[in-house]
Amino acid sequence: MAWNTPAMGKPHHTHLKPAVLTTADCPLIEAEAEINTSTAAIARHEDLQTIPRGSSMPRRDFLTKGSATIAFLVAFQGVGKRAEAADLGFDPFTYGVASGDPLQDRVIIWTRVNPTAAATPGSGLGSPVRGIWEVSRNETFTQRVATGRFVTSVATDHTVKIDVSKLQSGTEYYYRFHALGVYSPVGRMRTAPAAVSNPSSVRFGLVSCSNFEAGYFTAYRHLAQRNDLDFILHVGDYIYEYANGEYGPDGFAGSTRAHIPATEITTLSDYRRRHACYKADPDLCNLHSRYSFITTWDDHETANDAWRDGAQNHTEGPAGTVVGQDAMGNDIIAEGAWPTRKNVGIQAYYEWMPLRPPAATGSTGESRAIYRKFSFGILMDLFMLDLRQYRSKQPANQADTAAINSNSRTLLGPQQTNWLQANLLFSTARWKMLGNSVQIAPVYVIPSFLGNAAALFGLDPTSSTPTPFNVDSWDGYNESRRQILGAIAGVGTGRPPVGNCVFLTGDIHSNFS
Repeated sequence: MAWNTPAMGKPHHTHLKPAVLTTADCPLIEAEAEINTSTAAIARHEDLQTIPRGSSMPRRDFLTKGSATIAFLVAFQGVGKRAEAADLGFDPFTYGVASGDPLQDRVIIWTRVNPTAAATPGSGLGSPVRGIWEVSRNETFTQRVATGRFVTSVATDHTVKIDVSKLQSGTEYYYRFHALGVYSPVGRMRTAPAAVSNPSSVRFGLVSCSNFEAGYFTAYRHLAQRNDLDFILHVGDYIYEYANGEYGPDGFAGSTRAHIPATEITTLSDYRRRHACYKADPDLCNLHSRYSFITTWDDHETANDAWRDGAQNHTEGPAGTVVGQDAMGNDIIAEGAWPTRKNVGIQAYYEWMPLRPPAATGSTGESRAIYRKFSFGILMDLFMLDLRQYRSKQPANQADTAAINSNSRTLLGPQQTNWLQANLLFSTARWKMLGNSVQIAPVYVIPSFLGNAAALFGLDPTSSTPTPFNVDSWDGYNESRRQILGAIAGVGTGRPPVGNCVFLTGDIHSNFS
């Protein structure tokens, strides 16, 4: 096991493998060769009976389409709209296009329209904009199957989100937007297959923890260059909330490229600007246009080590007031009420991400529900979890065994726990995948084996007791882990064990060997 030393809170990655996973009738997990990079890697609460089943996308080699491919690539680069944008004086579609949450008959499509050059994200400027969207079976849009009108305004930061329905299952489509006399770049998407289908495989890229300041998004670039994926699975930390230079590899964070805004983000305008900063990255923008995303959040979409009623990187109190001093004698400035900060962070996430608007579940402390299920024929069910909105506060430290083992503390909350257990028990899919933002596998260390390095992780270097390394993960919530793993094992359920469950994890910024 190899760990990188953290500068703040969690270990950093300097080499990240964007995993490419294939689920098939034989157990196969394929991982890409390591890429030297610092990043990598519907929304609707559904019950067991009402969740539509989706499908896998068959393997395909897009680059064998000859002249059609050339036309598609030209459209993908947005070449056809450059002259129009130049005549307008600015590009209305700076942030490209994206799609997400593919079901068997519908997919979300997304863009952001700049009403004027001055109406930048988070500015609150700009009049409402009207436009059209189009979906076609071919990249030249001579086989349009759906079209419609949209109006966007400052209420959603001029983002546009369309839930395109009545599509054919297991089918590739192309989409674009038109506003202010300009066409957007063309995006490609694919619906999931029919519920009763038995696809030979489902292949997807697994990514997480994409810190803009920690390096370039070359992992995204390599995934976009592939033509054999069905979708991209992002399991959290799509953005980071820190101020410039505050979080990342020592001597590197913020020196290569800097976050916008430069300060830590706490307001709705801040979160919108930070999402725009990430969406403007050409590699991420290109990957979004090539493949649909299925996402969940972790903590940095709001603040580090977030839990139901707060976060490690949040100071409660009237915003802007001094509430104390740190160990260096610097003033500690309050950042407002946590529910407000959490809600605006989640609002910006839903505005800027291609995921389906949720229905409220009524759980305590919830802003908007994001846990949900996708199905790909009878081959795979994918369960996306929310491990932040409902969790109890993290244990005080790794030695806080009373909190770690408490039956009253939860990671998922009771409603999500019941939903997940029931869906796992009654899933008839061959594979059950769980989009899981923090590690479920136990990681225990002997502090005395680490020597002086133990203090870097808040451990007692003289202790020989096996100690959980990271209590922000499932290791800090033994009861929740027992409940879920017990259900999978069939303990007390009256049903056989649930086979072929795979937890797909982000968060830890670490390589294991």
